[in-house]
Amino acid sequence: MTMDGSPTPYGEVFSPLVQSVMRAQAEVIRTVSGGVSDALLLDALINRHFSWLCAVYPDGINSHLFKTLDDAHSLRTDALYDLQALPEDIRQAMNDRGALPLEPIEWVQDKPTRISQLVKHSLALFDDIAALGRMWDASVEKKPAPEFCIRSPLSVAFNFLTIPEMPGSRAYALLTLRNFLFETFGVVPNNSSSHEGDWQSFEVSDIERAHFNIQAALRVRGVSDAVQLRSFAARSAAEDVLNHFLSAQGLLWQAFDNRTDAESFLSNACVPSQAGDGLTLGNGDPYRFSLPPALERLPELGEIVNALWGLPIPIRGADTLFRGGLKFSAEGGLVVALHGGPGTGKTTVALSLGALLAPFGVKTLFITAEEGERDLREKAKMLLTSEIRQLSFSPSEDWLYLQRLDDDEDQKKGRHRYMDAVSETFETITKALASQHESAGIDLDGIPKTCRAIIVLDGVHDLIMSASDYNEKHPLAQAMRSAIALYRKSKALVIITTGEDWEGQPALDYLVDVAIRLSLENVDVYGRKPDRMITISKARHQLCAAGAHGLQISGVKGVRFSPQINYQLDHKALWKTPLPDMRAGKTSMGIALSRYSYEQIYVSRYSTFEQNRGFEQQEDAPILFSGANIFLNGEGSGGKAALALKIAISPSFELTGKPSRLRSGDLFTHVGRRIDRPERILVISFLYPSGYYRNVLSKLLEVRWREYGIKKHQLRPEIKVVHLYPGNYRADQLFNRVEWELDAAELQGVPYSCVVIDGLHNIYLQFPEIEAYTLFWAQFFAALRARAVTVISTHTTFLMQGGGEESYRLDDKRSEPLRHALIQKTDFTFEIDPYLERRKTSSQKRTRSVSEGDAYQEREGSVFEKAKGTSASNIFGVRVLSAINQPIPKQELLWSREHLVLFKNEESWEHPQHELSFKP
Repeated sequence: MTMDGSPTPYGEVFSPLVQSVMRAQAEVIRTVSGGVSDALLLDALINRHFSWLCAVYPDGINSHLFKTLDDAHSLRTDALYDLQALPEDIRQAMNDRGALPLEPIEWVQDKPTRISQLVKHSLALFDDIAALGRMWDASVEKKPAPEFCIRSPLSVAFNFLTIPEMPGSRAYALLTLRNFLFETFGVVPNNSSSHEGDWQSFEVSDIERAHFNIQAALRVRGVSDAVQLRSFAARSAAEDVLNHFLSAQGLLWQAFDNRTDAESFLSNACVPSQAGDGLTLGNGDPYRFSLPPALERLPELGEIVNALWGLPIPIRGADTLFRGGLKFSAEGGLVVALHGGPGTGKTTVALSLGALLAPFGVKTLFITAEEGERDLREKAKMLLTSEIRQLSFSPSEDWLYLQRLDDDEDQKKGRHRYMDAVSETFETITKALASQHESAGIDLDGIPKTCRAIIVLDGVHDLIMSASDYNEKHPLAQAMRSAIALYRKSKALVIITTGEDWEGQPALDYLVDVAIRLSLENVDVYGRKPDRMITISKARHQLCAAGAHGLQISGVKGVRFSPQINYQLDHKALWKTPLPDMRAGKTSMGIALSRYSYEQIYVSRYSTFEQNRGFEQQEDAPILFSGANIFLNGEGSGGKAALALKIAISPSFELTGKPSRLRSGDLFTHVGRRIDRPERILVISFLYPSGYYRNVLSKLLEVRWREYGIKKHQLRPEIKVVHLYPGNYRADQLFNRVEWELDAAELQGVPYSCVVIDGLHNIYLQFPEIEAYTLFWAQFFAALRARAVTVISTHTTFLMQGGGEESYRLDDKRSEPLRHALIQKTDFTFEIDPYLERRKTSSQKRTRSVSEGDAYQEREGSVFEKAKGTSASNIFGVRVLSAINQPIPKQELLWSREHLVLFKNEESWEHPQHELSFKP
């Protein structure tokens, strides 16, 4: 239950929260339009509109609304912990859900918080304050949109209420969002249940027409590139609901003629009433929506219908498995069969559904023929994760009613008594549901409930049918089926757990709407953990992700699903695949020392190293565009992980001029202002643990200061390392783990800017299941490409030296699918190999002696001679093999894996050097 008794999660704050988002958006637009670009001031201006949440929820409740990712900047300042000590006007403002004054500042958090980041992102402030209002289509040449568009305030509230680390919690926000829209426009989805009040109903056909209109606009835009956006206004309440519902999920933008209209409308915080007239602008025109330029198509109609009519399931991955929600039958209820062998998790999944749906005001009656009441109650408590327990609507223990059917008599006499008890239980439940007042199916906000109750029959059917004198035609079996049919008509979710062979019973199969099989595989395989699987084999009333998916039921995260990759990619297909953003890029692969400077600084140590000393920008070095896919390949241990991190943490710069004009020789002249944005990096490591990358990062920050003059504490990058231990790690597990981590960062308001995948070659040695799924890498890189992140992958080619000049690649056949996937998805390719000068001249000869410890002998006074122990194994040549929209440099740079810097092979550079001027 919620704190105010409402069965709707967040129902007590949703409407004022949306109003606060609108006012905060208006204040940012007004402030930036006035020429103010102080990021900290903007954070304070935004946060002051949400401080009132501290008066609604005490410390420790709904903490995801207050805490940031690292708990550094909480929305709840120290002064707001003791509300009674606040001045009367401040307490009144918070009780009125209003904004606090900026002075004194101790009441308002002036650092970035989760909500301030989400609000800024809704106004396209991803990289820079100056980018406000500019929307860009990544698939065509960048042009400003003809209108002023923003992301919906509903989308900000929707994301804010979702717990980032718990994707299933989106179901709670979804129900509240849906009820808010139904109440706003005075309509509810049509079903057989009666509606109280002045509700009008809408049909699936109404949503289908509205869906068709938007799809038609997408098709028109596809025919003519000149049509970048198409604005449209709703013509019915059903269209209003659909448009706002899609905009809350980021699939539509809200459009205004200009910034002034947007700021004026948002300042008034015009959350509509139940008049059904829809949102209006200040001049009375209907509120318009626009299609994001990157939107390719809408979700399938069936998925939208599931989301509007169905029951959202608060389990990770359930939104993909059930394509938006469990849609009940026309009679108002739903029967789900969970079948599988012993120990497959049927009871646990059924209990979890009851526990996680309890915040919707749904009670669960659990009738079991197998487990004891005490054991079931203890199991139910353990299924609630810590994130759920800290929610304001966390269910109390009264959500669960248990009834065990006991059999203490001898086999024949006792069985008849047992069957009598079963019959009496069916009759009691039937009478109770029939006598319920109609208001039991209505939320406190007046919206009809999708689900009135959950009834679980745990093993009851199997017990009835196990007796020799009981069969499908026996009166008790018929009574059970009649009871199930009545429960369904009473708008209940009926869950039947049975053994594996239930599908052979046509009478029960006829009643079941959704059939789900749970299995435990590889139990007898030594050396690997068993795999739990969930298979959807039947879905009568709705669109579902049919087929097998992963299932986890242990650990602190509770029950969760891992949908197969194909269905995950369906969501990516809604959007055009973005190309690298040529408006910004990194110059890190062209910042190099002269060979002389390298000798002086790192070898002879003749001079003190000062910032920018000796580093020069190479003319024909490629600029790495933002959002590019970069592949680092090479032989041996060439420090590719360090080079990947070096690229990731280096600053980006604005690139001026049209991309078509970026050519060799004048490319560096188009590098403009530095983008002061800390990089956030996700490292997926098949090699090293987290400590290795953090140690490398510390060294690289020192190098970055020398190269760019950026101190360690400035623009300090954040990294998170996902270290994968060798073993039977499935492809779908890796895919979903990365996807959910990236999603969580976006919900936190601090999305990752770069993903480093280190040690791809190790897949073929220690991750056999990922190797066996040959489509994985093509799908994985396609999913990463759909995001606005730079991807850097490292791969090592193993060679076995033979006699003479012969050498053999050890992994040619096994790594072929990966290399094909990388070739198709890669924008920049670099080869990092042990340095070996192949060109011999009469004036300079080089030899390589393996017998002398791989020492590299050069002309007298060379860098290698002076290195005093530095051997060729620490120096690697870096060659550019491919670079999107840029020419390939003719010569290579040298990379010191010991000192983490690039320097020139002095004789190979024929062009005069030009030092790049970096503007802070």
